[in-house]
Amino acid sequence: MVQHTISYLKDNGYDLKYICTIYATAPLLDEKYLLQGYENIKNDDIKYSFGATSMPFPIQRTFKLDTNNRCEMFNNEHFYTRSQDLEEAYYDAGQFFWQNLEYESDEIVFGKDSKPVILPRYLVQDLDTQEDWKRLEMMYRIINENR
Repeated sequence: MVQHTISYLKDNGYDLKYICTIYATAPLLDEKYLLQGYENIKNDDIKYSFGATSMPFPIQRTFKLDTNNRCEMFNNEHFYTRSQDLEEAYYDAGQFFWQNLEYESDEIVFGKDSKPVILPRYLVQDLDTQEDWKRLEMMYRIINENR
């Protein structure tokens, strides 16, 4: 859809250098982070800038469930490592995505040609389930009470 829009605009005479996609499921989006993404893409030698946040727990200590609903760690070697000694990890917040249309790159979005805007975790909520929606409603209410 975004690629179609870019092609349409270019075909109709618009000279585009940057484009920003704002996801429809981003009601906690804060303008200052969107502008920070724009400044990143405009002032740095990068292809992409997007909102990201830190994982609330160390990914090295995560586990999955096997076919018998038993625990199986993704990385056994860190079971006894203190969580504060593990490297911090980040993920895409799914709020916005800036792209420099003039920058050539074969890198994936989460590669060396990208610079994320780190958002506070309390402004990030994925919307995939009813539970996600309920949490978002509570977060939205609390955030807007304090503004």
